[in-house]
Amino acid sequence: MERVSSATATEVEDAISTDQSGRSGKKRAKVWAYVDTELIDGVEKAVCKYCKLQLSSVPGKGTTHLNRHIGYYCHHIPQEDRDTFLASLKNTPGRDNSVFDPVVFRGLIAKYFLHGEVAFRKADDPTWREMINYCQPSFNVVGRQTVRADCMMLYEEEKLQLQDKITKLKSHVSLTADLWSSNQTWEFELQKKIIAFKQISYPHNSFAVQDGITACLMEWDLVDRVFSVTLDNASVNNRAIRDLRAALGPQMFFNGEHLHVRCAAHVLNIMVQAGLQVIPNAIKRIRDIIKVATSTPSRLQTVNSIVQTLGLRGKSGLVLDVPHRWNATYDMLHEALKYKAALNRFAAEQFQDCPSEVEWQDAAWLHEFLEQFSDTTKAFSADRHPTAHMFVKMMMAIRDVLLDEAWNANSLLNALAEAMYTKFEKYWAAPSMILLIATVLDPSMKADFVKFYFMTVESAEVQEKMRELKQYLNQYYLERVELAFAQFSSQNSRTRLERSELDLYLDDPRVVVRAGENFNVLAWWKKNSDAYPILSLMARDFLSIPVSTVSSESAFSCAGRILGKNRTSLSPETLEALVCAKDCGANEIENRYLKRKLSHFKI
Repeated sequence: MERVSSATATEVEDAISTDQSGRSGKKRAKVWAYVDTELIDGVEKAVCKYCKLQLSSVPGKGTTHLNRHIGYYCHHIPQEDRDTFLASLKNTPGRDNSVFDPVVFRGLIAKYFLHGEVAFRKADDPTWREMINYCQPSFNVVGRQTVRADCMMLYEEEKLQLQDKITKLKSHVSLTADLWSSNQTWEFELQKKIIAFKQISYPHNSFAVQDGITACLMEWDLVDRVFSVTLDNASVNNRAIRDLRAALGPQMFFNGEHLHVRCAAHVLNIMVQAGLQVIPNAIKRIRDIIKVATSTPSRLQTVNSIVQTLGLRGKSGLVLDVPHRWNATYDMLHEALKYKAALNRFAAEQFQDCPSEVEWQDAAWLHEFLEQFSDTTKAFSADRHPTAHMFVKMMMAIRDVLLDEAWNANSLLNALAEAMYTKFEKYWAAPSMILLIATVLDPSMKADFVKFYFMTVESAEVQEKMRELKQYLNQYYLERVELAFAQFSSQNSRTRLERSELDLYLDDPRVVVRAGENFNVLAWWKKNSDAYPILSLMARDFLSIPVSTVSSESAFSCAGRILGKNRTSLSPETLEALVCAKDCGANEIENRYLKRKLSHFKI
């Protein structure tokens, strides 16, 4: 045991060389440097020098089982030495590297069940077992409990690696959170990971939300690292964040002063819904005819027949809007207008009330009006590139649409715009300070654009608002200086004594972005991190703020598939492991990683 723990890679290589030169021809395999042969009860056995495990030793039967034991199973051999041994096998001339490895295969099965969102009970399906046995008769097919254990182990390994990655980050972390009811009874690249998917107590009041977020922050040691939490505008969320700050604020970065970010997509939905409520009958007949057309397969087939007769492009189905999702109304109108002629003919043939030309014209105007908000919703909902720095610009674009005097000529759209603007003033009269700072940290806008916003919206208080903005900019910058200044060279500090990086950045000309050009703000900060080393760290915090909860909501689509009507017995812990492991990219784990992490399982 002592000899094993002190062995080095060099010593292993020397042992291999000695074995190759000193053993007879039938024992030239490299594994014999780790294994002895002994007569035990009159039978020759191969005995591991390190763990003393007895293995079969039949001349002419090969050493694959010995290689597997030394390379994967014997934990008395340091991992580094086992890796060296495996590498030596790969370099052996003439060796067949396609030999079936049951450990790797176990890992691939776990990856398949994770990535494909397959129910564990499928591992007990006799046809699954029949297929595996046909492909590899020597493999002992594992059952659902073993597959579950393998998936849980992969999740735990991914979780440890992600925790280590977060620990090494030079920036803070921004979170989103959302609630979902199941059918159970219980570096300068934007990174998005699902780190928790937990059951919370019922009722889902502010205390339950607060406890859920607190548990996540504590588990991941993020209390002092969290920068923002993006939630929808439900009143329980507002109270939960208020109470969270009261409890943990002193431990948080900047005392959690600007912790709460309201989901922009949710606020926009509230605005449009308020507008649609004042014009409930504008598209009633169009909605009714689509409801009839989609009520039965035979009626939908009738619509498709009419579509073909009229020479229109075939359509597999029509969109019917649903309450509380305004973009579903937009999608319904988008499809209905393309098939106006077919829907009119269907209504006539089915003796239904046919929408008038006035109603179709109102639908066309409403569709054109809502299209602008559909584009904005998609922009707000992105989670693979930054959105925080674009919030103020998109908010101003929405304001311009609502105040456009062109709507005055149409009573329908005028009523819609007025109702929406009332909600706009309620929720967006004062944008979050951290979103204003994110705008400043876009080098194509800087403080000039925020000043333009204040002049446009609050012209009487521009100077006061700009002073407040610069005050917070300096406070956040100084916080970053205290955290990061020691990382920079003394030469760098001497050149920055007279004017700070923040002053230099604000005074430098804005980056000119041509119309239609896709400006990558993260790439700019990465390129200029040497010029603004501290400010670039600050930019990483602000530009990673999500302005919507889509990142969290998308997890429920996955969870709904994993925890469907036919799979309702998963424990909350297992469900969390499956959702998080899939999001963390367990399907990208290499075979070498699988061999190392699954090697302790017995096949």
